Amino acid sequence: VFSTDNAERSAAESNLVKIRENNPNLFFQSITNLLLDENCEVGFRQACGTLIRTSIISDVSDTTIWLKLEPPIREQIKNQLLELLMSINPILKKSSANVS
Repeated sequence: VFSTDNAERSAAESNLVKIRENNPNLFFQSITNLLLDENCEVGFRQACGTLIRTSIISDVSDTTIWLKLEPPIREQIKNQLLELLMSINPILKKSSANVS
């Protein structure tokens, strides 16, 4: 997804869309966990926040992906994003706020 090569980036984005559509619960849990992972670099974590936001609001069907998630998963992700708002890193605070 971060490649400067358009073909590689397009293939990676296509794979992410397939994963999101086929298993939205796992997709959102995984991306949220990466967003919270302090071992990942800030830019990557920020990109995860952006991916969560864009994935929640975009769907090819009439129903948003967010509504397809199991209620406990939605609640877990909301709580994790609120937890991230407590972060001392202003970039991650903003990324979390943009999703919430």
